[in-house]
Amino acid sequence: MISKEQQELMDKLNIIKINENEYLLPLELVQEELIADCIKLCSIDNRITLLVEPKNVKKIKDVKTMLEQINICFMCDNISQAPMKLMEEYHVKYVIVGNSENKSVKKMSIDKYRMIYNTIYDIVKDIIPLRLKEKEIFKEVYKRLAERMEYDSEALEDNEYGMRNNHKSRNLENAVLLNKTLCLGFAETLKQTLSLVNIKSIICYSIRGDKGFAHAYNIVRIDNRWYNTDLTLDYINIRQRKRPKYCLKSDKDFLDCSPENIPYHTPKDSNVPKCKKSLRIFTEYKRNRKNKIRTLLKKLKKGKNENNFVKHIKLASRDALKSRIKNNQEPKQIERTTISRTTINNLLEK
Repeated sequence: MISKEQQELMDKLNIIKINENEYLLPLELVQEELIADCIKLCSIDNRITLLVEPKNVKKIKDVKTMLEQINICFMCDNISQAPMKLMEEYHVKYVIVGNSENKSVKKMSIDKYRMIYNTIYDIVKDIIPLRLKEKEIFKEVYKRLAERMEYDSEALEDNEYGMRNNHKSRNLENAVLLNKTLCLGFAETLKQTLSLVNIKSIICYSIRGDKGFAHAYNIVRIDNRWYNTDLTLDYINIRQRKRPKYCLKSDKDFLDCSPENIPYHTPKDSNVPKCKKSLRIFTEYKRNRKNKIRTLLKKLKKGKNENNFVKHIKLASRDALKSRIKNNQEPKQIERTTISRTTINNLLEK
């Protein structure tokens, strides 16, 4: 039973009521002189969860011995701010990570967070001690995540599986523990993994296309420059040892290689960092010649560089080009030939 004095303290502390059985108390709003009373109140009423952010930890340093009795929820932007050593030291019971950018993130128990944190840490623990350049670290993380995760199209289905996994596939839970996820899960996992190797990444959302779909990808900072990156659309190429198409791209190059009529890479927020240059890091992977041909044809159709665009494409003959594009094959690199615009237009119409 809460006394009148304690009720007055609750009112003074601006406690947020979630429901009848759950209250949230942001430590950031608690004045220094009320910290001890606040902790005492939380220990009496277990419906109250104390919400702690990284910048507020020092506020409760002096009362650490009392924290084991209360519910503490630690909220941060990335897992590098919430190492397990800190969570155990302050007896944290719940964690919210990445909520500022990913609204699919929910409060998770410390046991589930421990599994997620340890799994991500294991991915990069051998990289952390090495003195590598940022682009080399990013490349290794990108490859390792591509080998682990796959797109879970079933999570979008209107059935029992979809209802159970649609939400969990948009955050770390399914992406890390089951290795099956949607685009937002890919972006969240890349962001959180990079945080452990001190590479800044944000999640970017695209505008919605004609069918109402939006897409999530990352913008990462390497050597103080920002680059667009889309692991969702790259992971299959990396597994096949083909050069990733959407990795570390400038804004212009990112849009140029996007699927036609699908605004996957047009950001919804105009204030996201501008990416001015592209960076090639997978030079040892073979080039996806088929995609290159399609890109050239698409640009030619738009009327760009009409006279010279296909001048240096290596093809056996026009018939070989027709046959191989039709059968979704890679053109043979036999001789240098110039293809007329008429021939290209005929191909585009088919």
